[in-house]
Amino acid sequence: MRRLTAAVFGLLLMGMSSAAWAVSPQALKLLDNRFRVDHGIDAITMLVQRKERSAPVIVVLPDGSKWYSTRHPDSVQWSEGPAGDMIKVANPTPGPWQLIGQVSEHSKILLISDIQLQLDPLPAKVFRGERIKLNASIEGDSKRLAIRDFHKMLSWEVRLTSSNRPGDENYAAGVRKIGGFIDDGSSLDERPDDGLFTSTLDFDQPSGMYDLKLMVNNKVFSRVIEQEMEIISQPVRLSVPEKPGADARDFRVHVSVDQEDLMPGELHLALSIRAPSGMVSDLAVDPTLPQQSYPLSMVMDMGSYVINGIAVGTTADGKEFYLTLPALNFYVSPPPPPTLSPRERAALVQQQLQEKEDAARWRVISIVVGANALLFGFGIVVLLFWRKRMRLTEQMEAASREAEMQIEASKIDLSS
Repeated sequence: MRRLTAAVFGLLLMGMSSAAWAVSPQALKLLDNRFRVDHGIDAITMLVQRKERSAPVIVVLPDGSKWYSTRHPDSVQWSEGPAGDMIKVANPTPGPWQLIGQVSEHSKILLISDIQLQLDPLPAKVFRGERIKLNASIEGDSKRLAIRDFHKMLSWEVRLTSSNRPGDENYAAGVRKIGGFIDDGSSLDERPDDGLFTSTLDFDQPSGMYDLKLMVNNKVFSRVIEQEMEIISQPVRLSVPEKPGADARDFRVHVSVDQEDLMPGELHLALSIRAPSGMVSDLAVDPTLPQQSYPLSMVMDMGSYVINGIAVGTTADGKEFYLTLPALNFYVSPPPPPTLSPRERAALVQQQLQEKEDAARWRVISIVVGANALLFGFGIVVLLFWRKRMRLTEQMEAASREAEMQIEASKIDLSS
């Protein structure tokens, strides 16, 4: 067997037909979870699929010694997931190897000489808020690796770092994480576990030049791709001019388009307007001029409204795009009071003067009544104090007379 410079991937395909991917002539049948490593192999990488939430496999070497996910030589790299293990071994011992665990009955061993990350070309420029579908895959000998829950064993991350180009909106914006890639059949991913990873990137970031860094890794496998990317402003802008007090039926949405960047006649907007009541109405427009406005017939009541939408079109150089437009909020205020005639204004002024005069009169009356009440209260307090003082004086005089009478009685001589 020729010298293999990279890896042996143990692909344990439970519940999947062999047609899920092309099996090369180097495919070996895994019998009783055993396979043989020939001499002259620099490294093996075992990609093991097992039952969901089962324990990591145990690797038995030709000499009978065992490796565990938590106990193995430092030269062994082991990454475990909820339904599989990825194990890389440098300079493996030639001879029969065995896997112990809840593995598939119809597993195969593939001898692979090279492992690569395949990625759709990254665009050099994107619109802010543009939705882009990019595909990526992990390949061995040009064969896409497809295995159930393989995506759970890999970590994807894409970062944007501002290039700090003077004048850009993103100047000094730092690092932003904008998503990664998935293979679970959600979002833009077409089929789960087919080995084709689909991007979930958020380009709703400040416009300007960035350094993009894509990373995919686990404890065994690691790849990095870097390039420059520019996020440019959207060619479509929406606005709703403020009209304080205007009739709700007069509101219109204004659409501004940078036509020199777009293919004529190929711009389409799908808008949704949410009313204060929560009701949502749709509005589809196809702008053909740099500046156009459209009536908002669904605007009927006062309150806060929100416009959300998408824009699809084609750039002048033939690139099709799909944009998520930023949310637009506007407020419908109540109408102003009706205009008064000269006679009504004079009557209103007279009424206001009369109200001021009545208020002044009531203030004077209140002051007078308050002062009189204060004086009356003060008089009552003085009277009560005077009466109490008089009563005390009378009591003291009575006590004095009674004492004098007792003294006079004590002077009478009754002996003669």
